[in-house]
Amino acid sequence: MNRSLKFLLLLIITLTGVAGHPGIARATGPDVTYGPQIIPVLTRRLQKNRFDFISWHRLGVAWYQNGYPAKAIKPLLYSAGKIRESSLNSLYLGLAYEATGKNAQARYWLAQAAAQADEAGSKALFELASLEFRSRSVERAINLLKSYIQRFPAGGYRAQADKLLAAATAGKFNEPAPGIDKPDMERLYYRNSRRALFDYPHFWFVQAGFLLLTSDYSDPTGKPTGPPLKPGSDSEYGLTANAGLGVGPWREGTRTASGGYLYRQTYYTTDSRVEQFFNDPGNLRYFPFRFDLLKRRHTLFGDFRGKLTEKFDAGVFGRHEIARIGSDFFSGAEEGDLRSSLSISDTTVLIPWVGTSLVEKSRTTAYMYLRKEINYETPDLSNKTYDLLGGSTNPVFSVGASHSQVMADDRLTLSGEVFSYDFVFNDYWVDFSRFGGFAEAEYRITSSVAVNGIAGFYQDHYSLGRPRMNGNCNTNSVQTPTKDSPTPSEPALCRRDDSGTVFQGGLRWNIQDDTQLSTSLLYVDNGNSTMREYDFQQLKFLVTLTRAFPNVQRVERMSERFADYVFFKEAR
Repeated sequence: MNRSLKFLLLLIITLTGVAGHPGIARATGPDVTYGPQIIPVLTRRLQKNRFDFISWHRLGVAWYQNGYPAKAIKPLLYSAGKIRESSLNSLYLGLAYEATGKNAQARYWLAQAAAQADEAGSKALFELASLEFRSRSVERAINLLKSYIQRFPAGGYRAQADKLLAAATAGKFNEPAPGIDKPDMERLYYRNSRRALFDYPHFWFVQAGFLLLTSDYSDPTGKPTGPPLKPGSDSEYGLTANAGLGVGPWREGTRTASGGYLYRQTYYTTDSRVEQFFNDPGNLRYFPFRFDLLKRRHTLFGDFRGKLTEKFDAGVFGRHEIARIGSDFFSGAEEGDLRSSLSISDTTVLIPWVGTSLVEKSRTTAYMYLRKEINYETPDLSNKTYDLLGGSTNPVFSVGASHSQVMADDRLTLSGEVFSYDFVFNDYWVDFSRFGGFAEAEYRITSSVAVNGIAGFYQDHYSLGRPRMNGNCNTNSVQTPTKDSPTPSEPALCRRDDSGTVFQGGLRWNIQDDTQLSTSLLYVDNGNSTMREYDFQQLKFLVTLTRAFPNVQRVERMSERFADYVFFKEAR
């Protein structure tokens, strides 16, 4: 091979970063930064040559530095061990895993980088020590900090290492431990994402689904002879539509705040309504899914939280919901030219709470549940779950406590909750207290598929009894009275105590980080051993498709309750 050909070959290798041996490929230093414009350039280069390991590494670094740590992992893994500065590659892998909350993988790759004596190894060792300090792993944090001070006495983070070592030795973990200088992932993500609406932290989501609801119950016949009860059943189905937009969390020291707006609507219908529409499809007033007529809920919410002490934090969640029905623009099928939008109810919920994570990967929370509903359709059913002053009676409180634990290499999450709610109605005949609890398990089968199950129970005690004209509290059975039946006595008030069980199973599939398909089946069995008219069973099947930003996990808390609807039933 002549000299000119050798020079040309060497020039090609230098410009493209391609090497026949992994040790020949050379990366840049740990302080080099890449802008977002380099990402499409590197992508096009890799489409032509997938063995360009330097470009794979640089692509991963670029994704990380521009706020996409999850996307950085795959190219960094692909180039791991194939470039000369393996410590630099391992450092960014550890940082990417740490930014995505996968601390076990982060520890592994940071330890790989920390084994080297170069600049990347120095940064990896201090970042690993800071990670252990934040995790309150006292012994590991102390050993790693001592190792950093011994191996890199003139390192750029020596002063911080001395402070953290003194704090860890004294058992004080309130010292800030941010680790090495890292890009602000949150700010970069919202600035660079095409789906972001603003440059500051926020979220949005849209949901669409199908709902099937069946109910079986018992109705009094109202006849002096024959069975006092008759079976009844209802079945309806519908479409669900939910959307939300929120801002935050805003951070000020250890305090955060977020808030936003939610819209919810369920388009219930029945076979008879659908059949009626198809008999006259030209009349859109009979369309069974009239979003402008059916009940919709508008909700404003806020979430505020912060640290109380080193081990405890506290916060408050609040929301105000307005429910409306009808339309000011178009009339219903049976309402002629009447056009009116009516308020159904206003509901305010306030949940102050205090929590702690005394054990790694666990969370314990205690809360008060303050709910007030103004029912405009039936004012007697307006209610609240508190009466702090008590009025002429004792004060009323509604409280609960929950605990969760992550196990099995972060695949299994076990949680449980117990609660005691008191519902005070305008109609005091409906007042009742509810005690109950539930246990939940969620198992992540793969990185994108998870199954979960819930089993719960509740007991309801109504404050006032129910009148029975014959004085017998057990006459509401399915037995037909005969001539040998006891002679009716004086009227009596009979105590009403309901009990119920709740079972739910579900499957969630994260098609992408921002798209989820979920399905759930809920069964509720409410029974009363003596007053059979209060027996009912309910089966609810729901399929939902969710599209969210920045990801589905971010909006799950906003689209679900703290302790709201699962165990709350309408008065019957």
